[in-house]
Amino acid sequence: MPKRNKAFKQKLLKFIWDSLPTVVVIILVILAIFFGIKVKQEKNRIESEKAKALKTEQPAPNVIALNIQAVTIEDALNLPGVISPWEDLMVRTEVSGQIIEAPVKEGDLVIKGQVLARLDRRDYENRLAQEESAYHLAKLEYDRFSKLSKMKAISEAELDSSLARLKETKADLASAKLDLERTVIIAPMSGYINRLDAKVGLLVNRPDSIAQILDTNKIKVEIGIPESDIDAIQNLEEAQITVEALGGKTFIGKKIFLSRQPDPSSRVYNLKLAVNNTEGQLRPGMFCRVELVKRRYKDAVSIPLYAVIARREERFVYIANDSKAHYRRVELGVLDGWQVQITDGLKIGDRVIIVGHRSLEDGQRINIQRTVQDPAELKESRGPQN
Repeated sequence: MPKRNKAFKQKLLKFIWDSLPTVVVIILVILAIFFGIKVKQEKNRIESEKAKALKTEQPAPNVIALNIQAVTIEDALNLPGVISPWEDLMVRTEVSGQIIEAPVKEGDLVIKGQVLARLDRRDYENRLAQEESAYHLAKLEYDRFSKLSKMKAISEAELDSSLARLKETKADLASAKLDLERTVIIAPMSGYINRLDAKVGLLVNRPDSIAQILDTNKIKVEIGIPESDIDAIQNLEEAQITVEALGGKTFIGKKIFLSRQPDPSSRVYNLKLAVNNTEGQLRPGMFCRVELVKRRYKDAVSIPLYAVIARREERFVYIANDSKAHYRRVELGVLDGWQVQITDGLKIGDRVIIVGHRSLEDGQRINIQRTVQDPAELKESRGPQN
């Protein structure tokens, strides 16, 4: 027994001695991992404290806020248009002859019934005299035949032939009178002489042009409406027209026509607006922009579009509350110029940060330099900070 115990102890000691390096290595690895975790935790703690210290030391950024009020937002189309005259009439001759007088010139304002040109009328006066003579003879013949017919001295056929000649000469006389009147060419409407083809001494034939008259006391603005928007403007009554050639001056046009079918080539519907032009500022051929309001939203919430921050699929703003900036997610609606409707996320009375908001964080302290009621109050609201 003593020998067995001694052998066992020797084996145990040998095993422990042989395993000692492995055990030491395992213990060292465990200690290294433990101390590594402790060092990392301490490093994170120190960095966190440094960041908090820096954040505390930084001054609160200056911002400008907008006090949201109820406004009216318009969902509108802005389309190009072309100005055309209310009436564009080309006056033409109805008889042939030589022009002996043209008392108007290009650019003149003429009144309906005013003489534009006169033709040599001598041939037409001679023809009228001939037709008057023929009619006089036919009338005398018919009167005589009428008396003879009552006495049964001539047949009914002879009387009918005499009546036919009388009617024929009467028609020829009326035609001669009409042709003589047509040697004086008059303005069929009031307007401006845009082009004058009549020249003294010029020989004209029917239907040569004499003058082009434009009525521009009122003008028409023509716009092409896409099919997708035709339903929205069915009940449109008026629209605002802006003419850049006149320094961006605006006019109001009244709807007078909306086509029932689109133009075959462009596939747009033709809309015509009437605009008063008594001052003569608008000229045919000018281009313009027409704002067609499809829908108005009263008492809407709106903010400047530049106040909205977009990140990925998210749209949000910062609210100024208790001298801190607070994150607020928003849903956008109609864009009206540089203002955008907010359909969800804001309400009347909220203060939205509109200047200095790009680098803010949720909960960050801020210095509100100014609160405005209207973004137009800011002279530099679109500065570099935006």
